[in-house]
Amino acid sequence: MTKSDNCSVQRTPNDTVDAASPVERFHLDGKSRAYDPRVTPARRDLVDVRLAGSIFAPHYSRALTAVASADLPLWPTAQMDGDPLSIVLDGEPFEVLEVAADRAWGRAADGSVGYVAASGLDADVPPRALPAPLPGTPAERARHLLGTPYQAGGRSFAGVDTAGFIFLILGGSVGKPRFRPMQDEAGTAVERSAVQPGDLLFATDSAAVLVDDQSVVTVDPASGVIELPLAEWLAQVGEVSARRVRA
Repeated sequence: MTKSDNCSVQRTPNDTVDAASPVERFHLDGKSRAYDPRVTPARRDLVDVRLAGSIFAPHYSRALTAVASADLPLWPTAQMDGDPLSIVLDGEPFEVLEVAADRAWGRAADGSVGYVAASGLDADVPPRALPAPLPGTPAERARHLLGTPYQAGGRSFAGVDTAGFIFLILGGSVGKPRFRPMQDEAGTAVERSAVQPGDLLFATDSAAVLVDDQSVVTVDPASGVIELPLAEWLAQVGEVSARRVRA
């Protein structure tokens, strides 16, 4: 990875490994598996070489680490439009698998995979220490986030969306479910009649944390992270499922 005048990160042809290369060969251990492109560094044309044993592609690439020089939206497609999938936070590492024009495709520190502006990455500075998980129980974490504004793809005090909010409640680190419906399967299922403070409540287009017997903390696109009476939230969202996770 080298520096250029108009782009902080640039990939050379040697950084991509062809599946048919006579120098380095790969084989599948079984059938090429299905994957979620939001959290798996794999496309139809290019796959992280660490997945060569389970996902077939015509080309494989070795990740090179760069660091975000500002908060960078991470987009699900190369067009980099619509709502961002996540945010690569200032100072966080980003595993670059491909650079084309000013688009870098790779994996962020939260496990999400997508495209960021390559000019916002720097290969010559060390990453900062990642933020520590929020302290306390899920209910305490939820109330700690009260007042955080809404931000599509957000997962920090600068802003959260519903998936980012639940991600932080679950610990906010790689290995924690980053997106729904993965989050809908976190922990263990709980009957509605047996819910307790700290349980996660999932509706079709919303999610909340029960913080006491009568209240939830949830994310509203207009107001950010807010606390609402449980009955009011249920009236808004309809049928819900409940999950219990360890603090």
